Amino acid sequence: MTRRKPYPKPPRLFSPYPAKQYRRLVMRHGERGKLYDFAFQFSETANRLADSFTGQPYDDTILIPWLYLHRHAAELVMKDAILRAAQLRRRGGDTDSSLDPAVVKERLKGKLRHRLMALLDELDKHLQALELDRTPPETRRTLAHLSELDPSGESFRYDGGLPKHDDRIDFPALDKALRSMYATLAASIDVLEQYADWQNEMLDAVPDESPGDDEYRELIDDF
Repeated sequence: MTRRKPYPKPPRLFSPYPAKQYRRLVMRHGERGKLYDFAFQFSETANRLADSFTGQPYDDTILIPWLYLHRHAAELVMKDAILRAAQLRRRGGDTDSSLDPAVVKERLKGKLRHRLMALLDELDKHLQALELDRTPPETRRTLAHLSELDPSGESFRYDGGLPKHDDRIDFPALDKALRSMYATLAASIDVLEQYADWQNEMLDAVPDESPGDDEYRELIDDF
């Protein structure tokens, strides 16, 4: 008889609050800790926050945290797409040394870091190398405006990084633009997955047997 592994202890923040009723339950999914999963969670949270908008003065309080959620979602989904695209180029026979998994990881965590437009340029470079469509101009423009307001990922988190004058904003219109921006960036993942399927057929191989896949899988899972 196989003995079941003991259930791991929850983090101390959670352990005093075990869920005893389904309607009070919220879960942290340990197997969903990848870049795209985090990106989706930040985007979904931003959308749910936006859905609470009523046009009342107290809604002003959600603007900056909401912008931060969108910014972080965009950053994470682009980093995920970059890792996938670099992997596909390498599997396709591209010998560029910049596609080495360790080099890609260092570039994302060092040179590119939280710079949205630099990340988008990196992604578009890979898409072009794979002969795929680059990011549409409207998405690039919206991301550029978001990056202009918070160039380094700190303006939405700390005091002093934003202009001191007041801004009066059509929130539903801005919400629509940022949702569209994220949806387009996230769609690059779908495109790359379709490309991977085509590449598998061309190589007559499954991903687990392809050189470099394990290294990239570890990067995507643990980045």
